[in-house]
Amino acid sequence: MEKNYIVNITEKSNYKWRDFMRLDFDAHQPFLLQLEDGSQLTVQEILRLMPGKRVVVAGTWQEKAVVAKIFFDAQKAMRHAEKEKKGHAVLTKRKILTPALLHHAATEDRRVHVLFYEHVQQAKSLQAIWQKQQSDAEIITLLKTIIYELATQHVLGLQQHDLHMGNFLLKEGKIYTLDAAQITAEEFLLSREQSMQNLALLLSQLGPTHQGLQHLLFEYYAWVRGWVVRDKDFAEMARLIKACYQKRWQAYRKKITRNCTQFIKHSSLTRFVVQRRDMQGKEIAQFIENPEAYFQDEHVQMLKAGRSSTVIKLNLDGKTYVAKRFNMKNLMHRLRRCMRPTRAAHGWSIAMKLELFGLRTARPVAFIENRFFGMRGASYLLMEYIEGPDLVAFMQSNPDQIEETVAKVANMLKAWVSLELTHGDLKASNILINQHHMPLMIDLDGCQEHVSVLSLEHAWKKEIKRLLENFKDHHIKELFKKLLKENVSFDTMN
Repeated sequence: MEKNYIVNITEKSNYKWRDFMRLDFDAHQPFLLQLEDGSQLTVQEILRLMPGKRVVVAGTWQEKAVVAKIFFDAQKAMRHAEKEKKGHAVLTKRKILTPALLHHAATEDRRVHVLFYEHVQQAKSLQAIWQKQQSDAEIITLLKTIIYELATQHVLGLQQHDLHMGNFLLKEGKIYTLDAAQITAEEFLLSREQSMQNLALLLSQLGPTHQGLQHLLFEYYAWVRGWVVRDKDFAEMARLIKACYQKRWQAYRKKITRNCTQFIKHSSLTRFVVQRRDMQGKEIAQFIENPEAYFQDEHVQMLKAGRSSTVIKLNLDGKTYVAKRFNMKNLMHRLRRCMRPTRAAHGWSIAMKLELFGLRTARPVAFIENRFFGMRGASYLLMEYIEGPDLVAFMQSNPDQIEETVAKVANMLKAWVSLELTHGDLKASNILINQHHMPLMIDLDGCQEHVSVLSLEHAWKKEIKRLLENFKDHHIKELFKKLLKENVSFDTMN
């Protein structure tokens, strides 16, 4: 996903290698780059950054609008640029549409290498289009077009090793393939096994709430390739997609507690803080600096004053948030918890996992841990406030939407099973219905990630039993049982 950064350098500074090595995520201001061939790149916007390695920018070169990839890794800058060029040559040789490579240049000291591409303006990435779609029906035709393009590339022997929605740019019915550095070519068409593994990478981007769409697109891909597919092939694709989920999460979870594109980390002997980079504000900063002051403020609305946690509702920078403090009950409790991840950190992690795979929850903004020489104490989690009734209240006020709502909740639970997650307290008050009448899960600090199917199945049987206790209506209970039996990979009922 494209990001814009802000760079605190004097306007139109003439950048050197050391300036790129200092470049971070807090950036913004145009700058210049003088090249050994006498030409000059004027950078107006930073699109993507990998600190210490490379940056993608939009700017002008020889009076042309360009997107430039700037490589400045201390040891591998030239090698990375050559790999990108080689991948681009593979695409153009196979006549796959991709932005034209206009020039390759380096700085005089040869420590910075730049590839200049045409700037395909007014184009949108498939990722951006997908994020804005409201239903599968809106985007199915476009997705089939992308699948046809991918099948064509596989027939030509091309493989995108880091295949995701951001690799496709769309403009006026044309599909541009990006990220040439991650593309290789076989002499002949890809094998069935290679093709399915690569297709699973793309289908996994749709997330576990779109399993029906994944099934349909695999079926369409097989039709394009002229394959005969059987039940075992669909089962194999489901297994491959699940494996992709696990790999994506293992890679992403390393980012959610460190400085990166999305997050800011502050760490000291007494505090550990992670917050979203795109949700900064003066009052949010004040809360992060001293969250306890808000919990002691008698004017703040108290939502829950429990022994294990305290929850308040507050307004920061013009928006409404919920803050949750995880309390230490006594000295023994503090000693047991001081070396374990805090419940705030755990809730943050689970929320990020759900967000990664397109499952709805209250959006987390930041978490704070009090520490004493590395040992953890009380912790705090700041989240967006979700306006909406819980599941039972919504059904009571919308009796005509009961069946549709039960189906949506069952689909959400099916996605949780796919991610091998259990909630830990699956009651109706922890399932809210948002303004679009879609269910979302809250109160995630008790969630558990399972490593075995037996553990997952056992936990879900207990969870579904807990959920059904919320409904007195026999029809609703039976409807839930029926849909859950149809929608999960194991029998969730006794």
